[in-house]
Amino acid sequence: MKRFILGSLVLVIALGAGIAQADFIDLPVKWSQPPDMTTSGGIDIRAEHPWPGGGSVIADDWVCDSTGDIVAVRWWGSYGIDLDPQLPNKSLPYPGLTDPTGTNPLLFEMSFHSDATVPEAGNTGNPDGGYTFPVWAQEHFIGTDFNGEKVYRYDAVIPLAYRFHQEAGNTYWIDIQLDVGYHGYPYNSWGWHSSIGPYGNKAVQSTTSHYTGWSAVCHDMAFELMVPVPAAVILGILGLGVAGIKLRKYA
Repeated sequence: MKRFILGSLVLVIALGAGIAQADFIDLPVKWSQPPDMTTSGGIDIRAEHPWPGGGSVIADDWVCDSTGDIVAVRWWGSYGIDLDPQLPNKSLPYPGLTDPTGTNPLLFEMSFHSDATVPEAGNTGNPDGGYTFPVWAQEHFIGTDFNGEKVYRYDAVIPLAYRFHQEAGNTYWIDIQLDVGYHGYPYNSWGWHSSIGPYGNKAVQSTTSHYTGWSAVCHDMAFELMVPVPAAVILGILGLGVAGIKLRKYA
């Protein structure tokens, strides 16, 4: 019975934590824009820091349908020949940065924003306000898209201090950048992969800041937002543990 109780508690802790920095974060998905792998519209749009040398940041929106916190994010991207003509082929990333097995975490910059009351020119909406924070993500190769690009999935748990609280009925934005400066990556060649839309506003891009200078991009981006395991589920698991204790006691 002690083993049963211990197993239940371990499961509860794992569910509540989302198994931080796990290969695949198995938490409830509240918003999903999967990658476009089957049409010619599945492309990558450069999203890298630092800004000089072609760096930029991409942001896309979602509509909140239930109040709560975003605790983890999943997104997709590629190292495309269309982003860096110096790549000899659509193969693996440069040695030393990462690999398709996900053994090396990558540093990204991420921001959450509200929706602008008065959008900038070129789109029906764009990010407003917000804050930027670092996040480590595991990278995993998932396959080759319609255009021959090798696509990778990224999973990241948001640091506790930066978890984003959302209110139902509001539109919000998320932006993502690979921090190539931190990794010492010599070329600009990573892009956020697009999704099959439409999902609200099209994505926007800025070459100067996480907070201004937005212009419209004719694509939606591929990402998923995750929330904590509902308290009712955790209580249910704990209830099973208590029930097991009683059954064992009176058997």
